[in-house]
Amino acid sequence: MPHKNLRFLIYSHFYYPSIGGVERHTDNLAKLLINKEYYVTIITQIGNKDVEIKSKITIVRKPSIGLLSSLIFYHDIIHLQGFNIFVYLFAKLFRKRIVWYHHGYDLCSVGGGTSIYKGFFETLEPHLRRNLVGILLWLSFHISRMIAKIDKKITHIVTTYYMLTRFRDFVRSSSWNVIYHPILFDNLNHISLNNSNHYGNYILLYGRMMAGKGEDVLIKALKILKDKGIIYRAIICGPSPSKDYPNNLIKFFRLENQVTYVGPRLGKELIDLINNSSIVVLPTVSEEGFGLTAIEAMYFGKPVIASYTSGLAEIVGNFGILIPPNDPYALAEAILELMSNKNKIERLGKKAKEYARRVFDPENYLQKYLRAILND
Repeated sequence: MPHKNLRFLIYSHFYYPSIGGVERHTDNLAKLLINKEYYVTIITQIGNKDVEIKSKITIVRKPSIGLLSSLIFYHDIIHLQGFNIFVYLFAKLFRKRIVWYHHGYDLCSVGGGTSIYKGFFETLEPHLRRNLVGILLWLSFHISRMIAKIDKKITHIVTTYYMLTRFRDFVRSSSWNVIYHPILFDNLNHISLNNSNHYGNYILLYGRMMAGKGEDVLIKALKILKDKGIIYRAIICGPSPSKDYPNNLIKFFRLENQVTYVGPRLGKELIDLINNSSIVVLPTVSEEGFGLTAIEAMYFGKPVIASYTSGLAEIVGNFGILIPPNDPYALAEAILELMSNKNKIERLGKKAKEYARRVFDPENYLQKYLRAILND
C-alpha cells in the first residue's frame, strides 16, 4: 500500500463536545496526521447528526449505515477507538487495514471496566437481568473478544505495558504494539513554560467526575489536614453527570472555603488552571489505561501525586509521588510533604517536565504509530 496520500478514518464513539481522554487523543491524532498532509475523517455518535470540516478534519456525526459503509469504502486505514461491530464488518468486507486502539480494558470486562473476566456463561446472567442495552453490551463484548483472538490481521495498539499484560490471552502475534499517548496543546504562546510556576498556590485535580478519579479521596485528605490545622486550597475540574455531586461532597466535609469545583474546562482555561497550580493530584481508585492527565501536568512542570495502580503508575514512575489507592491518609501526607517544601516542588516539577517532553513527544509518537500500522 502506498504510504503517501493515505486516507484515515477514525471511529470514536466519544468526541467533542464530550470531554475525556479518548476525545483528546482522537483530536490529537487527527491533528498530527493532518500536519503530515494525510486526509482524516472522524466518525462519532456524539452530537446532532451533521457533517462539518474543522481545521481540515472532516467530522461526521451519527452517520446512517449507508453513509458509514461509503466512508469506510473511501478510506484506506480504519482506526477504531474502541471496538464497533459495524465498522469492523464493513472494513473487512472492503479489505481495509484495521487499527484497534485499546484505551481501556475492553477485552477484560463489559464496558472496559476493571472486573476480571470470569467466563462466558458466568457473565451472562447479570446482563440478561438488565435491559436491551445491557444485553447488546454483553454480546458486543464477547464478539470483540472472539475477533481479537482469531483475526491476526488487525493491528492492536495499547497505551501501556501494564495493559499488554492484562491482554496476554490475546497477544498471539507481533501485531500488538505499546505506544504511549503524546502531549499536544494548541496556542501556548501566552504561557511561559520555562519554569514551574505555582503562583496560584493551590492543589488541582482534573478529570471526569464519578469515574473513579478519586475526588472523594482528595476531599477526605484535605479534611484530615484541616483537622490538624493545616489548610490548603484546592480546585476540582472536570465534567460530572450530576452538577450537585462534587459540591455536595465538598459541603458534606465542610470544605466550602478551601475547595472549589469549577466544572469542565478546555483549551486556554484548562492550561491556565494547570500552569498556575502548585501540584496536581490523581488519587484514582480504579484501573487507568494510561494517565493522560498525569503527563499533561508534568508537561507544565507540575509535581504529580498519583495512585500506585495499573497504567497510571507505569506512566508516572519515579517522576512523581505514588501512593496506595483509596488512602486519604497517604494522600494527606504526600500533599503536606510537597506543599510545605517549595524547593521540592521546583525540583520534582523540573524533573517531571524534562521526562514528559522527552518521552511523550508528538513527533516520536506519530512515527511509532505510522510504523506500527504501515509495516507491510
